[in-house]
Parts: sequence; structure tokens; C-alpha cells
Amino acid sequence: MTNLDISRVLLAGASVRAAAESAHAAGYQVIAVDLFADSDTQDVATCEAIQNYPDDIASLIGKYQPDGVCITGALENYPDLIQRIRCQTNLLAPPTPLLAKIREPKLLSSLLSQAGFHYPEIGQSSNLQVKRWLLKPYQSAAGHRIQFHQPTEQVPDTHYFQEYIEGKSMGANFLIQSNQAILLGTVEHITSHDNFEFHGAIVSSVPPTVEHDLVRLGSLLNHLGLRGLLGVDFLLTNDNQITILEINPRYTASMELLEPRWQAPLLEYHIKAFTEHPFPIQATADACLDQLVHGKRIVYANQSLHIDLHQLHAFQQVAAQSSAILSDIPQVGNTIETGHPVLTIRTSSKSLQQTQNDLARITHQIQAAARV
Repeated sequence: MTNLDISRVLLAGASVRAAAESAHAAGYQVIAVDLFADSDTQDVATCEAIQNYPDDIASLIGKYQPDGVCITGALENYPDLIQRIRCQTNLLAPPTPLLAKIREPKLLSSLLSQAGFHYPEIGQSSNLQVKRWLLKPYQSAAGHRIQFHQPTEQVPDTHYFQEYIEGKSMGANFLIQSNQAILLGTVEHITSHDNFEFHGAIVSSVPPTVEHDLVRLGSLLNHLGLRGLLGVDFLLTNDNQITILEINPRYTASMELLEPRWQAPLLEYHIKAFTEHPFPIQATADACLDQLVHGKRIVYANQSLHIDLHQLHAFQQVAAQSSAILSDIPQVGNTIETGHPVLTIRTSSKSLQQTQNDLARITHQIQAAARV
């Protein structure tokens, strides 16, 4: 750790909008480098859309010369690039060897098992008859390209077998400081009915025994030397047991739902966690916020779209009628292919079920508006 003097921070990853808003709210000058350069990201940051992802990120860091770099989704899958970034500037992320350790399934399985946590069995191609198995990519992110293993298919070197376990898909978000690990909150993931792709999240509490296990997990992550914000994907079984799936060492897609709980933007806590004097974290005193269940859902295109002003106006009308917030808003003139994200909806209500229903309804309305 060191006394970092950071005023200009560069955020890099597949989509950095939520993290950019957090950093902007904390008073940083923000440079956003991602695949989209969405219009609302441009409201809070200097933006560059990556043409050659992720390799162009290193050259853009050289162009902007930021005081520090924070990674977001999927970039943890490229340890060589992470090391290149670290050689260029202050990288506010775990040491490269530690990052590689928590992202390698067999190493993570061993680490968690030794601490008494359950991790799905890693299968061998010669013994896949007894259980149901998933075929997962080593470079996994947001559930993309995860599928059930079919006995007749060839397994590429880029994938591995993982035991399939029934359970509710959830996420736990942590802030790891030098002297403590704070469980920021838990969310229930929204996934597609026919695959494992991440479609969003809703803030959801867990039973006290599960929260105790997650707090113990946070202590383990602190002991390993992890710092800053990170997320843990896990399954919650019907008997309230947790199975850890992944550790994502950065600002996660669900963290913006937890921002209202804390007195400072979460990126502020993240950056200060890498200094010698971490920023004390305090919960908000607004009791009304605790009564609302916040959720977000990504709207995917069910046909190819060419975004124009008429469509954007229609999207905004749908949101206004439901008191929802639209984020990750594409630029006019963008073409969005079938199955790709169009934008994100955020809303809140007094119950998880109502928030879930509202998000589903607004999603259908946005998709309908995309066809007008």
C-alpha cells in the first residue's frame, strides 16, 4: 500500500458506466474505456470505445496517463494485460498472481475447500457419467457461453467441466480494507430461462446463517491479501447452504444497487482501500432507503436495431410511465445486433416480487417500443 494522490482515474472493462458514475460522484475526473461509450457514460466521463478489446486498453492508458486505473467486468480474465497495465500506472486491483489464483477453478476450489466452503466439483473428461455437468469457459463473465455438457460434443481447451448444482443464483458484494472486510449487501441474480446469462439483479437479504458464512468468507478474502471492492457469485440451496461459484475482484454490475446504503460512492471506498489510510465506511442514516428494494435488468435486443431519436424517445416514455431509470443508453446511430444489450432498466419498490415484476413488465415494453 502507498499514499496515492489520485484525481484522474481511468476505468476499463466491457462496460464501465455504473463505475464511472460512482467515481464521478466521488469527485474524480473520470476516463471511461469500454466497448460502448454510451451516452450517459459520456455525461460523467471522457469516453473512448475500444475497437480491439481488450488489447487497445494498454495504449489508451498511455494516451491519457491517468493517476490510477480500476478494472470492471471481464478484464480480470486477462492476467497478461493486467500486468502490462500495472507496469504503466497505479492499478487499483489485486496483485496479478493473486488475481490469477482466485480465477483458476482448481486453485480456487482448493483454497475454498481448505477453509470449509463448498465449491462445485471440477470434472474429468473420463468420468462424466454420474452427475450433470456444465461446460464453462475459463474466461467467464456474466454467464456467457456456459451450457450443459452434451456427452457427444468435443470439449475445447478454453473450457472445463463443473458440477451442476441446483440453487438460487446470488451475489455478495464486499469492500476489503487492510483491517476489515465489509459485506456491502447481497443480490438475487436475474438469469435467462434457457441459459445462464446475467440479465440483472435485485437486492435481496439472506438468512442470518448464510450472512454469517459470507462474513467468514470476507475474512478469508482479507487474509489472502485482496483489497477494494469485489463480488462473489454463489448458489443458495433450499436448505440455506452456499456454494461459491466465482470471485470477481472489481466493481460488479450489481454494486450500483447498493450505493444508496453508504454515505460515500463505492468507488471512493475502493480507491482509498489501496492507500495506507483506508476511508472509514459508514452506512446512510436514511431509513426510507432501507425500505426500498432496488433492482436492475438488462434489455437485450430480440432483433437487430438501428438506434434513432424516435426509438430513444419511446424508451424514455416507457420509463417515465413507470418511474424507472434508464442507463447504458446507446448513442443515436448505433446498430445493436440481435441478442446484444440495448440498455439497462433500474427501478425500486417495497418488495422483491414487485420489483421483479416491474422489471419484467418494463423490459417487454422497451422491447415492444424498439419495434416502432
